[in-house]
Amino acid sequence: MNAWLRYFLAAVLLVLLGYGFLSVWLGTPSFLATVTSDSMKPALERGDWVVLEKRLDYGLNDTIVFFLNPGNVYVHRVVALAPASSGNVGYRTKGDANPGADGWIVPSEAVLGRVVVRIPRLGYLALWLSGRWVFSSFCRCFFLHFLSQFGTPQKKITAWPDASAKLGCRKKTSLIANRESLARLLRRLLDSNP
Repeated sequence: MNAWLRYFLAAVLLVLLGYGFLSVWLGTPSFLATVTSDSMKPALERGDWVVLEKRLDYGLNDTIVFFLNPGNVYVHRVVALAPASSGNVGYRTKGDANPGADGWIVPSEAVLGRVVVRIPRLGYLALWLSGRWVFSSFCRCFFLHFLSQFGTPQKKITAWPDASAKLGCRKKTSLIANRESLARLLRRLLDSNP
């Protein structure tokens, strides 16, 4: 096994172990969130990562992360306790930069956790990758670049017919000989917005 592959697998294992440890210690499998708006300025800014801690209940002035429907995650401060429609405790929330409280009551089941640590600007990478076309283009480019590194004069990898067509090749040939075609394909992938 190559040394770089061993280091990569060790790094993946270390990340998974670290994730598992933090999940147990903080009490939630979703212990990271990205702030996606400026509604919590000046305490939190767009692009900040926040580390969450799960609790049974939250108090006034706690900054919580919650979802109201799938895909919409909010980071706001608790300004009042109120009964929720489910009969459990609910929370009235407000963004620090917003003029008034939110128009909804957050049920305790929808709370992912309380913000315990702010990591400035690290969430910009997650915001950038959250666009599906950007992430998929990045993965395609990385994969094609990875494939092109194996076509050396000592050991040529022959491209399969459909890959040859995508790379703009007229006949079966090695990937290393088509660096210009690969560069054209990468430019097309990055310029297009599927």
